[in-house]
Formats: sequence, C-alpha cells, structure tokens
Amino acid sequence: MRAQRSGLVVTISSTAGIAGQEFCTAYASAKFGVEGWMESLTPEE
Repeated sequence: MRAQRSGLVVTISSTAGIAGQEFCTAYASAKFGVEGWMESLTPEE
C-alpha cells in the first residue's frame, strides 16, 4: 500500500463496539478497540 500510495482497508466489527451487553465485556472491548483504531487511521490518509 505504501509503495503504490493507495489501498483500501476493510474492517468488520459489530454493534457490540457501540453498545456492550452483559457478560460480553472482552468481546465488546475488542470491537470498541477496532472502531477507535479505524477512526484514528482515517486522518492519516
């Protein structure tokens, strides 16, 4: 991607990254992390 100076990153998450549920703490925190990671990468285009 860096060599050709373009590319596309596709991530798959779930609604657990937005609103967690009971007994899904680890899953929800991992999905929240993916959401935050992608948001922070966006300005680096």
